[in-house]
Amino acid sequence: MGSPLAKTKWDSDAHGPLCESAIRALFQPPENYRISVQVLAPGAKTGGAGRAGLCYVLSGSVAYRFGPEAISLAAGDLASLPEGTYSIEVLENGATLVRVWDLGDIVGR
Repeated sequence: MGSPLAKTKWDSDAHGPLCESAIRALFQPPENYRISVQVLAPGAKTGGAGRAGLCYVLSGSVAYRFGPEAISLAAGDLASLPEGTYSIEVLENGATLVRVWDLGDIVGR
């Protein structure tokens, strides 16, 4: 699958407080990106298949699993997630995620 999953912290000194509008400001022009907010209930478990992209955690904490690889993310974390099948488990208090996908290959830039 490539390199292991890794996370970093949001840089509030460079980008201000972590919020949806601050994330959207980073990805311009907006038609080149899909940005989606996902609100998950406490204890929720879900999954699916998706494109490679970024995940920002605005609140709460989640565990992502991609096959044998797993990563836990908490408020203030961001991670580059691979393409493929995944599962998510909300670890506590619900979670709000912002996912970002680059549509460059689709919009033809």
